[in-house]
Amino acid sequence: MSAPHPDLRVLPVRGDAALADYLDALLAPPAARAPGVVAPPAAVAEAVGADAPPAPRPGARRYRICRAAGVRLALPACEIAEVAPLPALAAPPPGAPAWWAGSWSHAGLEVTVVRLAAVVAPDRAAPAAAALVRLGGGYWALACEDAGEDILLEPAEVRWRDRAGARPWLAGTALAARCAVLDVVGLTGMLATAMDRAAGADDGGAAR
Repeated sequence: MSAPHPDLRVLPVRGDAALADYLDALLAPPAARAPGVVAPPAAVAEAVGADAPPAPRPGARRYRICRAAGVRLALPACEIAEVAPLPALAAPPPGAPAWWAGSWSHAGLEVTVVRLAAVVAPDRAAPAAAALVRLGGGYWALACEDAGEDILLEPAEVRWRDRAGARPWLAGTALAARCAVLDVVGLTGMLATAMDRAAGADDGGAAR
């Protein structure tokens, strides 16, 4: 299974207008997107990278911002087991998907570490990952550029996706907070399926 393609248009404007188009494009079904697919433009990366400090609000949920390929991605805080500097990793097996950064032995578990940038923006150059976010189940962790910012989002502030599509990792987008919201169940399900397919292809090659 290949990593999902960002499917984004070139956006000639800057600031919030560019960001709005970018977040809308994430939720648009494939037929609605224009040809000429490219990675998110610099204008969008700058807008998405703006700070959004949390403020107490009734009904809001806390999220941790994971920055990957210059894009802010909100991960529900309740899904996070820990955040730490990226440790040394064991190399992934030959033929592993591009997003597989390696494995990390932690608390008796073999944790699969995922390059978050390679999942959400596989065609975009990204700085080296420096932070690791281990998910609550313990078997998955995300490698990202940083994960030091908390924000609060109310459900009404998020434009939730209303149908399945090419990005199982995407739960919705939040324009005011300048971020996309990660779907942890969809993300880990997509990754597990890709790993199973890669393992099946290796088994088939060995059997021949």
